Amino acid sequence: MAWKGWQANTKKLAKDSDVGVRLLDQEVIDYGDLAEYDLEISLQIVANRLARRKAVLSQKPEQEEALFSWRQEAQEAQKAEKQRIQDLIAYGTRGKYGLPSSSSPQLSAASSATNNASNNASNNASNNASNNATKASGWLKKWGGKAFDYFSGK
Repeated sequence: MAWKGWQANTKKLAKDSDVGVRLLDQEVIDYGDLAEYDLEISLQIVANRLARRKAVLSQKPEQEEALFSWRQEAQEAQKAEKQRIQDLIAYGTRGKYGLPSSSSPQLSAASSATNNASNNASNNASNNASNNATKASGWLKKWGGKAFDYFSGK
């Protein structure tokens, strides 16, 4: 009976150790699968990064060409503006741009009257707009009822 008990206990221990070994084997296989999956995902991420970098690098010559042309246009515009300023300094506001000078015989009394009338109309319109705005806001009354227009000097 003791022999049978010892044999049953030995079988039970062997069975338990087989189950333990199988569990350890399965755990090792699972860790291996996980490491393999992690490696596969990492390789996909690296491949995606490389594809994006390649796309960016392939677009770089086009972007550089566009940037170069934009810089050239900006430099040309800057040169034109400098030239315009130099012309204004050299010739004044009426000399080079087709406007007759004030002492020019081309400027007649009729055109002068027309210019004065249009200037008066635009000044009246802007004054009326500013007066209406100040009357509506009420700040004009607070400061003595008179506003100073910085641009016209009135």
